[in-house]
Amino acid sequence: MYRPVRVFAAGVVYVLAYVCVTLAVSLPASARPFVALPLMAVPAVAALCLAIRATRASHGGERTFWRLLSLACAAHLVSHGSFLLQALRVPRGSVLIVAGHLGFYGFAVLSLVALAVRPHRPRTSRVATTAAVEWIMALAGFYFLLFYFVMVPAGGRRAGLAVFSLQEALPATAAVMLALNTREAPFRSVYRALAAGYAGALLLNTLAHWLGPRGGVFVIFHPRDAVWMLPFVGIAAAATCARGPFWAGIAHAPGRGRGWLAASALVLPPLLDLSARALGWQPELAAERSAATLVAVVLMSLLLAWRLRTAPAEGLTPGELADGPAARAARTAHLAFASGVAHELNNPLMAVAGWAEVVQVRGEAHPSVARLLEAARSAADAVGRLQKVVQAGVVDPSRPGFEE
Repeated sequence: MYRPVRVFAAGVVYVLAYVCVTLAVSLPASARPFVALPLMAVPAVAALCLAIRATRASHGGERTFWRLLSLACAAHLVSHGSFLLQALRVPRGSVLIVAGHLGFYGFAVLSLVALAVRPHRPRTSRVATTAAVEWIMALAGFYFLLFYFVMVPAGGRRAGLAVFSLQEALPATAAVMLALNTREAPFRSVYRALAAGYAGALLLNTLAHWLGPRGGVFVIFHPRDAVWMLPFVGIAAAATCARGPFWAGIAHAPGRGRGWLAASALVLPPLLDLSARALGWQPELAAERSAATLVAVVLMSLLLAWRLRTAPAEGLTPGELADGPAARAARTAHLAFASGVAHELNNPLMAVAGWAEVVQVRGEAHPSVARLLEAARSAADAVGRLQKVVQAGVVDPSRPGFEE
């Protein structure tokens, strides 16, 4: 059984060991990617395995939360693999560059959306997944605007540094706020571990930029690489915390509050690019902006298809929701849950009552034994009534005289 404190301490020790190696060993520039990238990927691989393990053990919105963090770890590994293949000078370099950037920025988007899901709030997995897809589309549209108006015109490292700092600051701020404002166990421990990882990386990166040379060239196999590993130390530690409770309940279909974000994120890129071309605005950047627009449209289309597939039925009246297939399935699940509870309670109650009767038969009667026997019989009667209700509900929940 993993313990969060030990996992976090082990991750910090690994990061410190990596920093010491980079300070003690000097490598030629051509060999640095082949040594640094595999070593930097170790915390991400560990976080991915533990996040998948947490996903399988979770329910409802918490499962969506860990699924998003698993995808974030996988996106970061895709980015690392792309940069490693570029160092090997594999053909189709433009495809690798796009994959590397998608993985790099995808990690930040998925991390922030996972925190926006807030698994401490009771909600079904379908509702949480729909909300997550809508937030992903909204953030993807925001990143498209950054690329279109900032990254492509600048074409330098200053804009990239600003975006990198922003995407570090947002998840760190969200994790810290959740850690400070959440009281529910075990989610507070989860948020604390994530806040330690994300905020630690943000502080270390800020300190490195403040102490290091300004405007310097990015160098791999450097102590600053710890910035890339600390978030995964926090994810790995958070994934070893206890899982939250299972929320049994019928969740209503979500409203259309974020639906306009999804629609706007899909329509905005092509309209913006067509308008820029029609106005003849910066024609020298038209090709790069059209490529960014194409990538954004493809990504948004896939996300919108995912959203339509996972979204619960909208526009239904409360009566339709109460009589629909989802509500009937939820009632059946509740009855099965109640049946399991009744069965689990019945066995120990019968054992307690039996031992109390044996004590009374042997003549060792005591007022406390009599009270115990009376309480056990009362509880057994209550369990029996619960079993009758469950049986009646399973046979025919709509028959006259049956009330849920």
